Order: sequence, then structure tokens, then C-alpha cells
Amino acid sequence: MITSFYIFSVENGKNNYWLKFTASIPSLSHDKDYTLEFCGTEINHSLSLSSEIIESLQEKLIDDFNYGPYDIKKCKDIIKEGKHYQINSK
Repeated sequence: MITSFYIFSVENGKNNYWLKFTASIPSLSHDKDYTLEFCGTEINHSLSLSSEIIESLQEKLIDDFNYGPYDIKKCKDIIKEGKHYQINSK
């Protein structure tokens, strides 16, 4: 099964070590946006997805954003007009 994440917005999180992403996840809902809070070492979310999928997404986010402190301008440049991530799971 493939789970797609389309991240279309990034903002500062609770401090400069956290990012707040807004994403569309079609396998969960076609008309709802989801919020993910990311700091490199963890992702806070309310998604009904397996830990395997979340851990794979976390690895991809680390590849693109690394660890904080984050420069929000650089993060927005990475997202630009949206960023797709596809996670293959068993």
C-alpha cells in the first residue's frame, strides 16, 4: 500500500526547533487537511496511520529539513508550491 502526503504549508512551531506542516493525505480523506508538528526526533499528529508509515515520513522529512533550529524562510523554499512524499508500507 502506498500512502501519499502532499505538504503545502509550513509554519514555525512552538519554538524554532519545531515546524508545523499542513498536508493533504488522500488515503485518509480527499477533503480534509491535516496538521503535523515535526522537530526531527518526533512527529506529533492525530492521524490514524501505522507507526511504520509515520516513521518513514519522519525519515523523509529529516532528509529534507534536517534538525532544528529551523530557518522558516529556508523551509518555505523547500516546500515552495507543495512537496509530495510517498510511503510504501506492507
